[in-house]
Amino acid sequence: MAKHNKLDGETAEAAKPSSVIPSLKPGEADSVLKLLLAAHPELCAEAEDLAQSVLGEVSFESVAEDVACALQLLDMDDLNDRAGSHWGEYTEPTEAAWELMEEEIEPHLEDIIRYRALGLDGKALEIAKGVVLGLYSLRDESDNDVLGWSPDFLPEGASEAVVVWYTGSRYRDSGNKSTPCGLPFPKDFVEQFVPEWASLIERTIAQAARRSDQGRQP
Repeated sequence: MAKHNKLDGETAEAAKPSSVIPSLKPGEADSVLKLLLAAHPELCAEAEDLAQSVLGEVSFESVAEDVACALQLLDMDDLNDRAGSHWGEYTEPTEAAWELMEEEIEPHLEDIIRYRALGLDGKALEIAKGVVLGLYSLRDESDNDVLGWSPDFLPEGASEAVVVWYTGSRYRDSGNKSTPCGLPFPKDFVEQFVPEWASLIERTIAQAARRSDQGRQP
C-alpha cells in the first residue's frame, strides 16, 4: 500500500506544469515585472540596481569595434541579395549598400535614444562616440565590397549619430519631447580620435541646434 502511495505521489509530481516564466516574450515579461513592482513597491530599489547591472558598462572603443566589424563583414552576397530585381522591383546597388550599412548601426542609434530617455547620458554619449569612431576607422576602405558602393554613408552615418545624441531622436527635424536637446559632442574626443571629421561634426551640431530652436518657436 505504501508503495502504491509513493507511485501516486511521483505521478502527481511529474504532472505539475513547468514554470512559464522562461517562455515569456519580452513584452509579456515587461508586463509581469510592472505588475510585480506595483504589488511590491519595496522591490523597486533592488530592481533598479539589477537593471543598472544588466545594462552594464559601455565604452566607445567596444562600440567602435562592433560597428567596424559589422560593416566589414558585409560582402557581395549580402549586396546581391538586396540589389537588383526582386518581386518586380529594382533596387540600385548604391541604395542597397546604404540600407545594409544603415541596418547595422540602427541598433546603436536606438540605444542612444533609449539611454537618453532614461537619463543615462554618459552611456548614450559613449555609444554615439563609438558609432562615429567605428565609421571613421573605415574611411580608407573604399575597396570593401559593400562600402565601395556607398562611401558617403560613413560621414552621413556619423552625422546621424551626432544628431541622435544631440536631440534624443531619430528625426533631424525635431527632438524627443521628453528628452532635453542640446548636449554637446566633446571636442577633445573629436580632436584626438576623428580630427578629419571635426568640421562635419561642428556643422552637424550647428544645424541640429538651429532646427531645435525653430521647433521651439511658437
